[in-house]
Amino acid sequence: MEWERIDVEKKVKDFFNFYVNEFVFLYLQDRYSKRLINNLFRRSVYVRFDKTIEGCKPYEGRTALDVGCGPGLYCVELARRGIEKVVGIDFAPKMIEFAQKMASQLKVDGKIEYIAADFLTYDFAEQFDYTFAMGFIEYCSYPSEYLKKMISLTKRKVFLSFPKKGGILAWQRKLRYKFKCPLFLYSKEEIENLVKSVTDLPFTIEKISRDYFVTIFVQKID
Repeated sequence: MEWERIDVEKKVKDFFNFYVNEFVFLYLQDRYSKRLINNLFRRSVYVRFDKTIEGCKPYEGRTALDVGCGPGLYCVELARRGIEKVVGIDFAPKMIEFAQKMASQLKVDGKIEYIAADFLTYDFAEQFDYTFAMGFIEYCSYPSEYLKKMISLTKRKVFLSFPKKGGILAWQRKLRYKFKCPLFLYSKEEIENLVKSVTDLPFTIEKISRDYFVTIFVQKID
């Protein structure tokens, strides 16, 4: 199991290290220009962003962990809104390099810590009020291991996105990634079974365009 997970992660890391410029251009430009906000192919990207940021309220005195943070969009937005601290971790070093530069340029780097490492093997010294993984689980060969660790690190809520299985758009996406890196799609039933196999905590699943948005209510403290 471990060697297979490491092999999948290496392929994903290599892909995103190579893809960083195209990825950043696509998501940053679209996010701040709103150019494609009503486009069917990208709507879920914006919806899951807004739902995650809103779900972390109130920001003052709270902390968050962004798993698979990529170029740091979520981290920057939370820092700008007043969150006390946000940590972003990603196993693609070039993504982390870009995220650090952007945070510095926007003068929010004092509230953000970026880590280039494997989430499963990294030893966090703290828990967080909120943990989220957007556009990340679809690249994980053993999602239950990631989910267990996210919950263990969280005091209030965990947010995740899962790409929806089925339909022409899902088929096209799977085809695009065939020779790039592994990609795993999910049905609602598969998500329910996955979460229930890991925890008995309450959770919700919302369909948002091409994704499912999952909230797990941990609430270890008031």
